[in-house]
Amino acid sequence: MRFGWRAPVCLAKALLWLGSVQAQYVLIPMDETQTQHLRAYGLVYGLLMRGVPVDWLLNYRGGSFAFLENGWAAAELERRGIVYQPLSLAEYGQILTYLSRPEVNMDVVRLEKAPRIAV
Repeated sequence: MRFGWRAPVCLAKALLWLGSVQAQYVLIPMDETQTQHLRAYGLVYGLLMRGVPVDWLLNYRGGSFAFLENGWAAAELERRGIVYQPLSLAEYGQILTYLSRPEVNMDVVRLEKAPRIAV
C-alpha cells in the first residue's frame, strides 16, 4: 500500500490536533467567593454518582473541589449558578505541587465513590 505524500500530511494534522487538545480541569472554590455552597456539594455528589473522580483540596480555598472537565458538569455549573474556575493541566499541577509542600497544612483526597448517606 502506498501513501505517498499523504502520510506525512495526515501525521502533521494529527499532531496538531493532539497538541490543541488539552486536559481542562475545573476548580470549585468553597471559600467566601462561592455563593452556592450547597449546590456545589450537590454537583460533586452528582459527579461521584456518575463515576467521575473528584479531588478534594483540603484547606485550599475553603476545601475546594477539582475534577476533569466534562460536558455534563460544565452545563450544570452554569445552570446552578456555581462559582468555578477553569484550569489548564499546568495550572492544576502548580496547585498540587503547592499542596504537597510540608510547610503548608493542606492535602488532596481523591473521591471516587459517592457516599451512601449524605449529611
